[in-house]
Amino acid sequence: MLETFLKNPSKTELYVLELSSYQLDELSASPDLAVVTNLFPEHMTHHGGIEPYYEAKKNLIRHQNAAAVFMVNTAHPLIRKWTQETPARAVPFSTWIPKKTPLLGEHNRSNLAAALAATQQARQWLHKKPCTQAQLQKALQSFAPLPHRLQKVGTFKGITFYDDAISTSPESTIEAIKALSPLAPIGTLFLGGEDRGYDFTELEKVLRRYKIPKLILLPDTGKRILKSKKGFQTFEANSLEEAVALAFKHTPRGTLCVLSTASPHAFGMSFEDRGNKFQNLIRKNE
Repeated sequence: MLETFLKNPSKTELYVLELSSYQLDELSASPDLAVVTNLFPEHMTHHGGIEPYYEAKKNLIRHQNAAAVFMVNTAHPLIRKWTQETPARAVPFSTWIPKKTPLLGEHNRSNLAAALAATQQARQWLHKKPCTQAQLQKALQSFAPLPHRLQKVGTFKGITFYDDAISTSPESTIEAIKALSPLAPIGTLFLGGEDRGYDFTELEKVLRRYKIPKLILLPDTGKRILKSKKGFQTFEANSLEEAVALAFKHTPRGTLCVLSTASPHAFGMSFEDRGNKFQNLIRKNE
Protein backbone atom coordinates (compact mmCIF):
# COMPACT_ATOMS: atom_id res chain seq x y z
CA MET A 1 0.00 0.00 0.00
CA LEU A 2 2.86 2.41 0.84
CA GLU A 3 4.52 1.74 -2.52
CA THR A 4 1.21 2.41 -4.31
CA PHE A 5 0.94 5.74 -2.48
CA LEU A 6 4.51 6.73 -3.37
CA LYS A 7 4.16 5.69 -7.01
CA ASN A 8 0.86 7.55 -7.43
CA PRO A 9 1.19 10.79 -5.43
CA SER A 10 -1.55 13.37 -5.27
CA LYS A 11 -1.19 16.18 -7.80
CA THR A 12 -2.86 18.72 -5.53
CA GLU A 13 -1.67 17.85 -2.00
CA LEU A 14 1.62 17.20 -0.25
CA TYR A 15 1.89 14.43 2.32
CA VAL A 16 4.58 14.16 5.00
CA LEU A 17 5.51 10.64 6.10
CA GLU A 18 7.89 9.49 8.81
CA LEU A 19 9.08 6.01 7.89
CA SER A 20 10.93 3.62 10.20
CA SER A 21 13.70 1.34 9.02
CA TYR A 22 11.18 -1.52 9.33
CA GLN A 23 8.95 0.16 6.73
CA LEU A 24 11.90 1.05 4.53
CA ASP A 25 13.33 -2.47 4.57
CA GLU A 26 11.42 -3.74 1.51
CA LEU A 27 10.43 -0.41 -0.03
CA SER A 28 10.39 -0.48 -3.83
CA ALA A 29 9.52 3.21 -4.34
CA SER A 30 10.99 6.44 -2.99
CA PRO A 31 9.38 9.81 -2.24
CA ASP A 32 9.86 12.91 -4.38
CA LEU A 33 11.48 14.62 -1.41
CA ALA A 34 13.55 12.48 0.96
CA VAL A 35 15.05 13.67 4.26
CA VAL A 36 17.62 11.66 6.19
CA THR A 37 18.35 13.51 9.43
CA ASN A 38 20.83 11.09 10.96
CA LEU A 39 21.80 7.43 11.29
CA PHE A 40 21.70 5.50 14.56
CA PRO A 41 22.41 1.74 14.85
CA GLU A 42 18.86 0.83 15.90
CA HIS A 43 16.76 -2.31 15.44
CA MET A 44 19.84 -4.49 15.04
CA THR A 45 17.90 -7.63 16.04
CA HIS A 46 15.52 -7.01 13.13
CA HIS A 47 18.08 -6.04 10.49
CA GLY A 48 20.84 -8.40 11.59
CA GLY A 49 23.63 -5.83 11.58
CA ILE A 50 24.58 -2.24 10.82
CA GLU A 51 25.04 -2.66 7.06
CA PRO A 52 21.54 -4.14 6.46
CA TYR A 53 20.17 -1.26 8.57
CA TYR A 54 21.96 1.26 6.34
CA GLU A 55 20.70 -0.53 3.23
CA ALA A 56 17.11 -0.33 4.53
CA LYS A 57 17.50 3.40 5.18
CA LYS A 58 18.97 3.88 1.72
CA ASN A 59 15.71 2.66 0.15
CA LEU A 60 14.39 6.13 0.95
CA ILE A 61 16.55 7.50 -1.88
CA ARG A 62 17.39 4.40 -3.90
CA HIS A 63 14.38 4.67 -6.24
CA GLN A 64 14.35 8.45 -6.69
CA ASN A 65 14.65 10.00 -10.15
CA ALA A 66 16.36 13.14 -11.43
CA ALA A 67 13.30 15.28 -10.64
CA ALA A 68 13.38 14.28 -6.98
CA VAL A 69 15.20 16.00 -4.10
CA PHE A 70 17.40 14.48 -1.41
CA MET A 71 17.70 16.75 1.64
CA VAL A 72 21.23 16.16 2.96
CA ASN A 73 22.64 16.56 6.44
CA THR A 74 26.08 17.74 5.31
CA ALA A 75 27.46 17.29 8.84
CA HIS A 76 27.11 13.51 8.49
CA PRO A 77 29.89 11.99 6.30
CA LEU A 78 27.99 8.82 5.35
CA ILE A 79 24.83 10.72 4.37
CA ARG A 80 26.96 13.05 2.23
CA LYS A 81 28.38 9.98 0.50
CA TRP A 82 24.87 8.74 -0.29
CA THR A 83 24.35 11.68 -2.64
CA GLN A 84 26.50 9.74 -5.13
CA GLU A 85 24.06 6.80 -5.04
CA THR A 86 20.88 8.55 -6.20
CA PRO A 87 20.10 10.60 -9.31
CA ALA A 88 18.07 13.00 -7.15
CA ARG A 89 19.21 16.59 -6.67
CA ALA A 90 21.03 17.02 -3.35
CA VAL A 91 19.90 20.00 -1.24
CA PRO A 92 21.59 20.83 2.10
CA PHE A 93 19.70 21.63 5.27
CA SER A 94 18.89 25.27 5.96
CA THR A 95 21.78 27.38 7.23
CA TRP A 96 19.36 29.73 9.02
CA ILE A 97 17.73 28.67 12.28
CA PRO A 98 16.02 31.02 14.75
CA LYS A 99 18.01 31.68 17.91
CA LYS A 100 15.00 30.95 20.10
CA THR A 101 12.91 27.84 19.50
CA PRO A 102 10.65 25.68 21.72
CA LEU A 103 12.95 22.70 21.13
CA LEU A 104 16.01 21.84 23.22
CA GLY A 105 19.32 20.48 21.96
CA GLU A 106 21.57 20.63 18.93
CA HIS A 107 19.97 17.50 17.48
CA ASN A 108 16.64 19.35 17.38
CA ARG A 109 18.29 22.34 15.74
CA SER A 110 19.48 19.97 13.01
CA ASN A 111 15.93 18.63 12.68
CA LEU A 112 14.66 22.19 12.36
CA ALA A 113 17.22 22.91 9.65
CA ALA A 114 15.90 19.91 7.72
CA ALA A 115 12.26 20.97 8.19
CA LEU A 116 12.92 24.55 7.10
CA ALA A 117 14.72 23.44 3.94
CA ALA A 118 11.98 20.93 3.12
CA THR A 119 9.30 23.59 3.65
CA GLN A 120 10.92 25.94 1.17
CA GLN A 121 11.30 23.14 -1.37
CA ALA A 122 7.64 22.16 -0.99
CA ARG A 123 6.52 25.75 -1.52
CA GLN A 124 8.59 25.87 -4.69
CA TRP A 125 6.79 22.78 -6.01
CA LEU A 126 3.45 24.41 -5.16
CA HIS A 127 4.54 27.53 -7.08
CA LYS A 128 4.43 29.66 -3.95
CA LYS A 129 6.93 32.24 -2.72
CA PRO A 130 9.49 31.09 -0.15
CA CYS A 131 8.57 31.83 3.46
CA THR A 132 10.34 34.82 4.98
CA GLN A 133 12.41 34.41 8.11
CA ALA A 134 9.74 36.35 10.03
CA GLN A 135 7.05 33.92 8.86
CA LEU A 136 9.15 30.90 9.83
CA GLN A 137 9.96 32.41 13.22
CA LYS A 138 6.26 33.03 13.91
CA ALA A 139 5.36 29.47 12.94
CA LEU A 140 8.03 28.02 15.21
CA GLN A 141 6.95 30.13 18.18
CA SER A 142 3.49 28.54 18.02
CA PHE A 143 4.87 25.01 17.66
CA ALA A 144 4.19 22.72 20.62
CA PRO A 145 6.70 19.86 21.00
CA LEU A 146 5.29 16.35 21.23
CA PRO A 147 5.09 14.58 24.62
CA HIS A 148 7.92 12.40 25.96
CA ARG A 149 10.59 14.30 24.03
CA LEU A 150 12.66 16.25 26.56
CA GLN A 151 9.30 17.17 28.11
CA LYS A 152 9.47 19.10 31.36
CA VAL A 153 7.10 17.46 33.84
CA GLY A 154 7.63 20.06 36.55
CA THR A 155 9.49 20.69 39.79
CA PHE A 156 8.45 18.53 42.74
CA LYS A 157 10.14 18.57 46.16
CA GLY A 158 12.92 20.70 44.69
CA ILE A 159 13.65 18.23 41.87
CA THR A 160 12.88 19.08 38.23
CA PHE A 161 11.72 16.04 36.28
CA TYR A 162 12.07 15.54 32.52
CA ASP A 163 10.29 12.87 30.50
CA ASP A 164 12.47 11.82 27.56
CA ALA A 165 10.93 8.36 27.17
CA ILE A 166 11.36 8.58 23.37
CA SER A 167 15.14 8.15 23.83
CA THR A 168 15.52 4.40 23.51
CA SER A 169 19.06 4.24 22.09
CA PRO A 170 22.42 5.31 23.56
CA GLU A 171 22.83 8.02 20.93
CA SER A 172 19.49 9.67 21.70
CA THR A 173 20.16 9.62 25.45
CA ILE A 174 23.55 11.23 24.81
CA GLU A 175 21.76 14.05 22.95
CA ALA A 176 19.30 14.41 25.84
CA ILE A 177 22.16 14.80 28.31
CA LYS A 178 23.80 17.44 26.13
CA ALA A 179 20.52 19.31 25.72
CA LEU A 180 19.48 19.34 29.39
CA SER A 181 22.81 19.83 31.17
CA PRO A 182 23.05 23.56 30.37
CA LEU A 183 19.73 24.09 32.20
CA ALA A 184 20.85 22.55 35.51
CA PRO A 185 22.99 19.63 36.70
CA ILE A 186 21.47 16.22 36.03
CA GLY A 187 21.28 14.57 39.45
CA THR A 188 19.67 11.28 38.45
CA LEU A 189 19.19 9.43 35.17
CA PHE A 190 17.00 6.38 34.49
CA LEU A 191 18.76 3.84 32.22
CA GLY A 192 17.88 0.38 30.91
CA GLY A 193 15.39 -1.72 28.99
CA GLU A 194 15.27 -4.48 26.40
CA ASP A 195 18.68 -5.73 25.34
CA ARG A 196 19.15 -5.23 21.59
CA GLY A 197 22.91 -5.50 21.64
CA TYR A 198 23.63 -1.76 21.76
CA ASP A 199 27.14 -0.51 22.47
CA PHE A 200 27.05 1.76 25.53
CA THR A 201 30.74 2.71 25.52
CA GLU A 202 30.22 6.29 24.34
CA LEU A 203 27.25 6.76 26.66
CA GLU A 204 29.37 5.82 29.68
CA LYS A 205 31.99 8.36 28.60
CA VAL A 206 29.31 11.05 28.39
CA LEU A 207 27.90 10.11 31.82
CA ARG A 208 31.36 10.64 33.27
CA ARG A 209 32.06 13.80 31.27
CA TYR A 210 28.87 15.43 32.56
CA LYS A 211 29.44 14.05 36.07
CA ILE A 212 25.97 12.54 36.48
CA PRO A 213 26.23 11.18 40.03
CA LYS A 214 23.24 8.84 40.39
CA LEU A 215 21.88 6.24 38.00
CA ILE A 216 18.72 4.20 38.41
CA LEU A 217 19.31 1.01 36.43
CA LEU A 218 16.39 -0.88 34.93
CA PRO A 219 16.31 -4.45 33.57
CA ASP A 220 17.70 -5.81 31.34
CA THR A 221 20.46 -3.56 29.97
CA GLY A 222 20.86 -1.54 33.16
CA LYS A 223 23.29 -4.15 34.46
CA ARG A 224 25.64 -3.89 31.47
CA ILE A 225 25.56 -0.19 30.57
CA LEU A 226 28.53 0.58 32.84
CA LYS A 227 31.83 -1.22 32.48
CA SER A 228 32.73 0.26 35.87
CA LYS A 229 30.43 1.73 38.52
CA LYS A 230 33.30 3.70 40.04
CA GLY A 231 32.30 7.34 40.42
CA PHE A 232 28.56 6.62 40.28
CA GLN A 233 25.95 5.83 42.91
CA THR A 234 23.72 3.22 41.29
CA PHE A 235 20.35 1.78 42.23
CA GLU A 236 18.49 -1.12 40.65
CA ALA A 237 14.71 -0.94 40.22
CA ASN A 238 12.39 -3.74 39.18
CA SER A 239 9.39 -1.52 38.54
CA LEU A 240 8.76 2.06 37.49
CA GLU A 241 7.10 2.68 40.86
CA GLU A 242 10.30 1.62 42.62
CA ALA A 243 12.43 3.71 40.26
CA VAL A 244 10.43 6.90 40.89
CA ALA A 245 10.51 6.33 44.67
CA LEU A 246 14.30 5.96 44.48
CA ALA A 247 14.52 9.17 42.43
CA PHE A 248 12.62 11.18 45.03
CA LYS A 249 14.74 9.73 47.82
CA HIS A 250 18.19 10.19 46.28
CA THR A 251 18.07 13.03 43.72
CA PRO A 252 19.66 16.21 45.12
CA ARG A 253 17.37 19.23 45.32
CA GLY A 254 18.05 21.79 42.60
CA THR A 255 19.03 19.14 40.05
CA LEU A 256 17.26 17.34 37.23
CA CYS A 257 15.89 13.81 37.22
CA VAL A 258 15.60 12.46 33.67
CA LEU A 259 13.84 9.42 32.20
CA SER A 260 15.95 8.69 29.12
CA THR A 261 16.60 4.96 29.17
CA ALA A 262 18.95 4.42 26.16
CA SER A 263 17.11 1.15 25.55
CA PRO A 264 13.59 0.31 24.34
CA HIS A 265 10.66 -1.33 26.11
CA ALA A 266 11.76 -0.81 29.71
CA PHE A 267 9.42 -2.89 31.88
CA GLY A 268 7.84 -4.20 28.67
CA MET A 269 6.18 -0.83 27.99
CA SER A 270 6.03 1.38 24.91
CA PHE A 271 7.74 4.73 25.33
CA GLU A 272 4.34 6.48 25.42
CA ASP A 273 3.00 4.25 28.20
CA ARG A 274 6.26 4.49 30.13
CA GLY A 275 6.34 8.28 29.84
CA ASN A 276 2.70 8.66 30.89
CA LYS A 277 3.16 6.38 33.89
CA PHE A 278 6.37 8.20 34.85
CA GLN A 279 4.54 11.52 34.88
CA ASN A 280 1.59 10.14 36.84
CA LEU A 281 3.86 8.57 39.47
CA ILE A 282 5.77 11.81 39.92
CA ARG A 283 2.58 13.76 40.56
CA LYS A 284 1.31 11.13 43.00
CA ASN A 285 4.56 11.32 44.97
CA GLU A 286 4.46 15.11 45.13
